[in-house]
Amino acid sequence: MKVMLGAGNRQDAIVRWLLLLSASILVLGVISIFTLQFGMLKAKTCAAGSPQSSALGKWSDAPKAMPLNWYVCEKPSNATCSKGWIAHAGGCYHLVCDWKNFDGAMEGCRQRGGHLAKIDSEEENSFVQSLCGWESCWIGLSQDSQSNEWLWPDTTEVSVEPGFVGFRNWNQLGPTSGRGRAAFMNHWGLLDMPEPMVKQAYCGRPRSSPQGRGSWYGTDPEWELPAFICKRTADPCPSGWTKRGVQCYIKVCQQANFKAAQSWCQAHDASLITIQDERENHYVAQLCGLDTCMLGLRRAPGAEDWQWVDGSSVGMKYQWQGFTYWADGEPDVMGRNPDRVAVMNSITLEEAFVHNELIRPSFWGWTLLQILVPVSLAILVAFVGQRQSSCGAQLANWVVGVGIVALVVQIFGFLRLLTSSHAIWPSGVFGMMVLVVVLTFFQLALCLFASSKMQELRAMTSTYNSMGGAEPGTKVSRDVAITAPAGTILGKV
Repeated sequence: MKVMLGAGNRQDAIVRWLLLLSASILVLGVISIFTLQFGMLKAKTCAAGSPQSSALGKWSDAPKAMPLNWYVCEKPSNATCSKGWIAHAGGCYHLVCDWKNFDGAMEGCRQRGGHLAKIDSEEENSFVQSLCGWESCWIGLSQDSQSNEWLWPDTTEVSVEPGFVGFRNWNQLGPTSGRGRAAFMNHWGLLDMPEPMVKQAYCGRPRSSPQGRGSWYGTDPEWELPAFICKRTADPCPSGWTKRGVQCYIKVCQQANFKAAQSWCQAHDASLITIQDERENHYVAQLCGLDTCMLGLRRAPGAEDWQWVDGSSVGMKYQWQGFTYWADGEPDVMGRNPDRVAVMNSITLEEAFVHNELIRPSFWGWTLLQILVPVSLAILVAFVGQRQSSCGAQLANWVVGVGIVALVVQIFGFLRLLTSSHAIWPSGVFGMMVLVVVLTFFQLALCLFASSKMQELRAMTSTYNSMGGAEPGTKVSRDVAITAPAGTILGKV
């Protein structure tokens, strides 16, 4: 009886071991999947890096429909102003409604990236007056307390009264006498306004009284006026864009295929990048850093030559015209969709495992194996432990074998990636790949241990079926069947 109970307990122990091993393999597989997914998300970030590989800056081809996370747009540089500023004659102007003295107004403009307005012509004075409207506004002209000279913010002299030089628009009486004074536009007395000592919140609101005429007045700089005019040089490129020569460039971090990327560029009065020479290619490579960027070069179906988005052609492979910077063996469209585009920099981890039309099915197949193998093994082991099925044990043994082969292939594949491509991966992704390889080695060790346990379980179920399970209507103790010789049991029956 002790022998029978011990044999039965041993089979139960093996089943429990195999269930535990299945769960452990599944947990390690899930960790590997999430680690690799996190690595691919990290590869999607727009953090710029410094190019360190000779492969960076080279061009490769990719499917036109393949979404990438980065692309580069360009457009001619034109004077632009930030939101809230009004462009005029190469400058940007901003009316600030805030009661300030002269020094406070200067500081307010500095905080906004500009200075109190300097006015150089009658036309500019009229424009500034159109912004001031009904308000008394500080402008940038002030009087030096020592020399009595009137100066603009850039220290340009207007000289002393009466020998003024340059444009000026003083009222009929000219600046009031005194030292250390400051200039403003539109006298409050002519605007049906109370004196500056009486503050009212009406700046910027139309009123029934006539607007000012843009005349200048001098007053005590400690007086507070309801508004001031700031001015700064217009930006050659919009915010977020960088200037090179006469062009503005931007690297966009937004997943898009070629059509969507070009649509985004066009919506911002730009187009996908066209690269004309090696210096521009080097600049774009610095802009892209370690990321794979989509360019404005494409090859349409049925066409042999490659064209930029502006319609200019660079010829075809082995017959290039103009500047190209293809990597060795590129473009390679053999056996692929001929509707291709050019990208800069070698494929990163994220594109290799998610977007590449050849590797993507392999990635999802690997993910499926990581889950199906341990789950199938657990189900089969539980079935064998309950029904003593030798066929189930054989099938479970095959599942373990498939898992071992898949893990060995996975280890060789990841080791190849680690040794050949990691120089262009974003920071941290290489470490994640090493972790996945380590986890795979642990999975392989657990699968080999599970294989040895499956051999024992298979032998026990085979013995049971050959001794007692094959005789219908005969009740044979599982424990006896496992431990006793076949002849002894049959003789007793």
